[in-house]
Amino acid sequence: MAVGVGTAIEFPLNGNNRALAMRIAVLSDTPDAQAVIRFLADGQEIGRTPPVKAGDQPRFMQIKLHDPKKVTLVADASSSNVKILYIDPVAVRN
Repeated sequence: MAVGVGTAIEFPLNGNNRALAMRIAVLSDTPDAQAVIRFLADGQEIGRTPPVKAGDQPRFMQIKLHDPKKVTLVADASSSNVKILYIDPVAVRN
């Protein structure tokens, strides 16, 4: 799933999950573009990635959860032409 900067991706959960895992990549025509992805659980920020650069290999990310009903991912980037690629998102059950 590839989305633009600032686009919120929501994962509704049933409250019985202990982690959300995926690989993340940054796509851009600008070689020095980078992005930071924020993780929100039920509207509260619970983590963020270190800067991910365009052209890097996809980075595996896993964020611990404490039974939220919804996890939201939002990317902030250095350029508006950046796309964020979320690869194989998986919620890990308790």
